[in-house]
Amino acid sequence: MSEDLQSSETYTTPMRSSNPLSKIKAENAKISFSYIPVAVFVGGTSGIGRGIAEAFARHTKGNAHIIIVGRNRAAAESIIASFPQPTSPTAKHEFIECDVSLLKNVRQVTSEILNKHAKLNFLVLSAGVLDLNRTRLTEDGIDPVTALSYHSRWKLIYDLAPALEKARNDNEDAKVLSVLSAGNGGKIDLADLELKKASTMTWIQSVMTYNDIMMDGFALHYPSVSFIHSYPGGVRTPLGLTSPSLFMRTWAFLANYTLLTYLLMPPENCGEYQLYGIHYTASTPGAWRVGQHGNDIGKQGYHGDDESRDALWKHTMEVTDSKNMASHGYNTRGNQRGISDLNQPSATSSPSPSQVEEENLAVSSTPKVSEENGSEPTMMDSPLTSIASDEGPSNNFSAPAGPENEAAPAGPEPTASAVSRRRRKR
Repeated sequence: MSEDLQSSETYTTPMRSSNPLSKIKAENAKISFSYIPVAVFVGGTSGIGRGIAEAFARHTKGNAHIIIVGRNRAAAESIIASFPQPTSPTAKHEFIECDVSLLKNVRQVTSEILNKHAKLNFLVLSAGVLDLNRTRLTEDGIDPVTALSYHSRWKLIYDLAPALEKARNDNEDAKVLSVLSAGNGGKIDLADLELKKASTMTWIQSVMTYNDIMMDGFALHYPSVSFIHSYPGGVRTPLGLTSPSLFMRTWAFLANYTLLTYLLMPPENCGEYQLYGIHYTASTPGAWRVGQHGNDIGKQGYHGDDESRDALWKHTMEVTDSKNMASHGYNTRGNQRGISDLNQPSATSSPSPSQVEEENLAVSSTPKVSEENGSEPTMMDSPLTSIASDEGPSNNFSAPAGPENEAAPAGPEPTASAVSRRRRKR
């Protein structure tokens, strides 16, 4: 952690959450809005994404505009049919079919959403795939796990950020949740942000840290919005049953069809906990990290700093070809500023979020990932099991190739405002 962050923030070791599921459900039942919220669930046709979407629909009594994004239309239609029928004539539940492992598809789906909705209140990202074969690349030149767990999520947030800001400017909720593995990452290599040289374990942990850094970066660029990275723990989902990896398919079968299934949380319970984390724990704008019970885990297992945050942001802008977004009317306030510049006032920056006093709670113990002689890691309760949906990529893969398959940098990088990080009083 940088000296700047050490001097400006105080974090304690979080305590374990003691909230029982019954209390979580009771609190969620109190959720109400004075407006019809717009919520997008990417990967919401299965697993944890589905659990969160169903909990949201249940506690809003269907009175929300819910958009499920994924590949499985039949599953989506079945889920939507199970939602409570809304009493508001402006509420709507719909499905957008999209394979978000490809960046061109992400651009299309965000354009479609923005054409229909000027404001967005909730964005939940949980699409994922289990595949340890990194020689299988999408047409973007990215392995499918990294594409779904990081690049597509970054691009979805980046493209939809203006709609989130508009909602917040109208005094409505504006929150983003990325479900992966907060607290279980590792230090990243700034000389290998493409993870070409990383071992399997380093690759897995780096993608987790990328999500932490991603949320910190967006919180700095869009300070009025809440950005949350969560670790839901071991959850019983079909993720892995259709993995290209025999090891992963075997693990997923054992997890879903043997006694091991009783060690994993049902997705409907996970959905309740994650909804609680979105609505109650992430109570102010800024970057948040929550655990398997929707509890704040603070800086537990955090491996980011100002340098890595700035470097990863710049790298991802190039990979996702987002440098030209300013030409589409997106937010370009201020100059590009690093974390070390945040205490310097900017004439174009938004007001800093108010300080909050909050209790740090714990997350379950860090899962163990082992690797030996280049073999696939054993991952009982692995962070990879936290990728929340089986909305993995279709067979849009190519063999690894030379530099011609790498994303080419685009034009000038859009700029953004920054404010001081949310600080916690002790």
